[in-house]
Amino acid sequence: MSYDLSKINVEHMLEILGVQNITPGLEEIQFSCPYPSHERGDRNPSASINRYTTVFFCFSCRAKGTAVNLVSEVEGISPVLAIKWLREAYGLGQLKGGSSVVELNSILREEAEKEEAIICLDKKYLEYFKVDWFGEFARRNPEPWASYMFDRGFHTTTLTEWDIGHDPYIKRITIPIFDINGYLLGFKGRAWQDKTLPKYRVLGDKDKRYNIYGFKPYLTSKVVFGLNKVSLDSSQAILSEGELNTIKLHQSLFNNSIGISGSYLSEYQADIIKANFDSVILFFDSDKAGEEGTQRAVKLLEPTIQVFTVPEHEGDPCDLSADEIRSLLASKKSVIMSKI
Repeated sequence: MSYDLSKINVEHMLEILGVQNITPGLEEIQFSCPYPSHERGDRNPSASINRYTTVFFCFSCRAKGTAVNLVSEVEGISPVLAIKWLREAYGLGQLKGGSSVVELNSILREEAEKEEAIICLDKKYLEYFKVDWFGEFARRNPEPWASYMFDRGFHTTTLTEWDIGHDPYIKRITIPIFDINGYLLGFKGRAWQDKTLPKYRVLGDKDKRYNIYGFKPYLTSKVVFGLNKVSLDSSQAILSEGELNTIKLHQSLFNNSIGISGSYLSEYQADIIKANFDSVILFFDSDKAGEEGTQRAVKLLEPTIQVFTVPEHEGDPCDLSADEIRSLLASKKSVIMSKI
């Protein structure tokens, strides 16, 4: 099958995926390769992608493909669902001679049904990454990765309550992902060094040849993070980008906070939010990706529940004090008033 990949806003796509060091050019866009081969990051961008064909190549790890392959790798989804992701975001058309829309939708539906089942993991996997945050090393002589979390303002109690751990294999902070009922779905790895890219990685064995973890990656588009921590009688939610922002909001006593992976709200996630809340405050970053993510979220949510947005601000919830967050939330505006 063929798709009109030229309709993709490549620079925007890279930003949505959290790719670092994006340098636009007339035809080629340079960026730091997010593939796992770069365990120490790719500070001196080795990859480039053509903004018209979306063909990319990394001169370091030799990864190559199109936007479909890039989305598939970074988001941890199949190529078919990556196509669906791109179609939803950029309205990919079909080139002449390609398969019919009916055929395409049929294939997408079949693939989605295969991946629809969300597999719950045994909580024994929490022990793989468990950290004693109250231990002597954490309080008086912390490892660099532990210092990173303390320096960002996370309390020992918070880190323990949210089962934050550490993966020594890929040297990342680990965040367990639970569903609304508290069932373990998987783990997200967060880099604690600026040079390590991408910042976030979904942990799990993608290739049957390598059985490192013993479980498969979960689908980020199927998860609304923090729902298991929100009180059942909460009628309004605060939706932010990323797991750490959600955790920081809870630490600041905003206990109705939930999060998604990045700023791209999927239809599946929107349905979960609409089923559990009467209104939502969108607390996305004040950057291009955040603004476009806000607009998409409004379109998916506003017809069913009331949606508010916070004023423009610098920094995300992790960088803001409780008073600053409270002030922004107090200044929230209805989407009708904010003219989104």
